[in-house]
Parts: sequence; C-alpha cells; structure tokens
Amino acid sequence: MTQKRMHSLTTNTAGSKSQKSTTASNAAEDELIRVAKDLIVREDYTAAWNVCNDVLNAHPDRPEALFLMGFTLRELGKVGLAYQCLRRALSDETARKQINVWMAYGACLHHLC
Repeated sequence: MTQKRMHSLTTNTAGSKSQKSTTASNAAEDELIRVAKDLIVREDYTAAWNVCNDVLNAHPDRPEALFLMGFTLRELGKVGLAYQCLRRALSDETARKQINVWMAYGACLHHLC
C-alpha cells in the first residue's frame, strides 16, 4: 500500500476527541477503528469489513467507520455499497472537510461511470 493511501486511513474523520465525551463504549469503538485501520494497511479487507461492521452495528452513523467501511468495500470490489457508505460519511460536516473521504468517494464514482 502506498504511503499516501496509508496516510489517508490514519486521518481522523470523526473530529476532535476533545469534542466528545469518552465512555467505555467509545473507547472500545475507538480501539476497533484502530484495529480496522491496521487490517486495511495489511490489506486484510475481509477482517476489516467485519470490524467496521461491528462498529456500525453499534453506531450506524459514525463517519470514520463509514469511511473505513466504504474504503474496504471498494477494495473488495463492491463499489456500489462503498459509494453508499462514503456518501453517508459525507453527511457529517467534519467528514466533508477531509480530502481522503472525497477522494475515496470520487474513486467510487469513477468506477461506477
């Protein structure tokens, strides 16, 4: 995986952690997000899908999980589903300011057209 792609996965699309109250469940989900990023860097997309799915089952609108799920689905060849996840991620104001989300979204559009 190129350094640029790896950097785009480590950018926090969910906003500043100081803006959120940290509870035990948030800490556990943050750890799952970290695990998903590590799996994507290792190109283990099936395992990353499972981890992202667990986070999204608990919080379906978490932008960072939606971005990672979209990225993973695109790598698995499920571009239509990836497009839907990335579009949902972009509904978050903070995520809209992240270039990596827009780049992944554009890549899906390119594959779909």
